[in-house]
Amino acid sequence: MRKRLHRFDAWAWTGSLGERPRAGREPRLTEEKRSRIIALLSKDLPGKLITEQPGTLRTDDEVGAAYRSLDTLAEAAQEMGIEVGRGRVRRILLRVSKGSST
Repeated sequence: MRKRLHRFDAWAWTGSLGERPRAGREPRLTEEKRSRIIALLSKDLPGKLITEQPGTLRTDDEVGAAYRSLDTLAEAAQEMGIEVGRGRVRRILLRVSKGSST
C-alpha cells in the first residue's frame, strides 16, 4: 500500500496521472483499419455474375474472385494499403460475429 501512495504522490504532482505508459505494445491495426476490413464484406465482388437480360450473365472482372474467402479479403485489404494477413482477418471477423467491438 505504501508503494502505491508514494507512486500516486509522485505522479500527482507532475499532473500526469492519465499519461502513464501502458503495459504491452500498441495495436498493429487501428480501429479505422479494422473498420475498413469489415467494410470489405459489403462491397460487390469483382467476379460477381450480373444478370443483364433473362438468361444472359456477365461479370465486370473475369479474373477476379466471385466468392469471399479469408485470402481474398486479405488481398483486398493489402491492395488498400493495410498490411494484414489471413489469420488477422479471421480474428477480426470472429470478433465481429461475436458482437465485440474490439
